[in-house]
Amino acid sequence: MQSLRQAMIIHEQVRESLSPILPAALDIARRYGLPADYEAGHRPRHVAGNLSNPSEVKIILLLAEPGSNPFPEELGRSEKTWIEDITCDGLGNGGNRLRYDELAGSDYERNPRDFLRMVWPNSSPRANMSRCVITNSFWMQAPSSGGPIPAGASREFGVHLKRFLSVFANAAVVAAGVKAQARCKQAGIFAMEMYALTPPGSNHQNVRDTWKTTADALRRRLGAG
Repeated sequence: MQSLRQAMIIHEQVRESLSPILPAALDIARRYGLPADYEAGHRPRHVAGNLSNPSEVKIILLLAEPGSNPFPEELGRSEKTWIEDITCDGLGNGGNRLRYDELAGSDYERNPRDFLRMVWPNSSPRANMSRCVITNSFWMQAPSSGGPIPAGASREFGVHLKRFLSVFANAAVVAAGVKAQARCKQAGIFAMEMYALTPPGSNHQNVRDTWKTTADALRRRLGAG
């Protein structure tokens, strides 16, 4: 069985795009009064998907921001292992374990998995994650989960987010929820828009109808079967 901390091979372009984000994001968080205690888990985190072969990525799902309660395994980490700590393939290989498969344990994992199934209904979760990157539109956290992020902080981080996304030249960007949509517009990132994939926005009625509409549009765009 693979170790939960076994790192994937991260493509050099992806690594280069990630490297400057840590100091920039911590600086932004400190200046805007957001949590920025690295060892307490208050750092940019949660990037799932195929970071080994960026040319194979067809969809980037942008959510809101990380939750404000880091998992125990995210505490006490070293900046030397930051990139490996924040990244995973969505099936537990590298970084904090995020499940986007049949063993998904929460809506934060199940909903993105279900959306990808709408795009590629005949593929396994592993195959779907090999064509996807799931991350947040802002990589630091609010003082409390779901709380506001200062507009200036989002604007400053947008420059770094746009540079990261540019590595995945073949990918369609999907902004799930109003936070992700506003941040994409602010940063000049063209994105397809739909309702949120994570709570509380995903708790509204008819959200799955909007996911299906977006998934159908992606299927046509990608020629997905």
